[in-house]
Amino acid sequence: MESTINSHIAITQNLVTTNDDGSSTQERSHKDEHTPEAEIEAARALAMKTPAVAQIKESGKEYAVRAMPVAGVDFGVIDRDRYFRQYLQLSAHQVLKSIILSAQGQHVMAVLPVDERINIVAVARAIGKKKGTIVSPDEARELTGLQIGAIGPLGMKTPMPVVVDVSALRQQLVAVSAGTREAQVVLAPADLIDVTAAITADIVKHPAASAQ
Repeated sequence: MESTINSHIAITQNLVTTNDDGSSTQERSHKDEHTPEAEIEAARALAMKTPAVAQIKESGKEYAVRAMPVAGVDFGVIDRDRYFRQYLQLSAHQVLKSIILSAQGQHVMAVLPVDERINIVAVARAIGKKKGTIVSPDEARELTGLQIGAIGPLGMKTPMPVVVDVSALRQQLVAVSAGTREAQVVLAPADLIDVTAAITADIVKHPAASAQ
């Protein structure tokens, strides 16, 4: 049910223009930049084939897949989620990052706003544990079957509890990884929680919790 939600996504629309040489480019009006249309189309087509999109599509929930151009972008220097947020003109609380922890032998995925810091103890407590640690990048790749920068709560290879920060419920729409570095799934937070059978909890590290 992708078509319906498109009309509700408040993001900059990609405009196709023609260069003097006749080639087609895609213009992002908010930065007055030109991005190859083919790159975005290819990235979106790839995302549509991922387990992440298959899961949300099978659920019958409304969603949209948004791709971004990444040619020439060094994600070793530039944060991928923040780049995507700026490209789509979404707020910091709408784009959600995913972090996998091991909480006393139980793997769990924490999903929280990209600009926030994780409260590891709060995540552990949300699933009845006392403490936890963030897993290594190699372990995260093995558990999800996804490369770093593409990990999200949809379409994971290894099922595990998902804890979504409660602030997500205050947003009309949120964005999570579509299973690739170039694309995000945009959907209602209640639908994300339903599809992933997630727990909601306050898992952001607030100033008062900095000592935890």
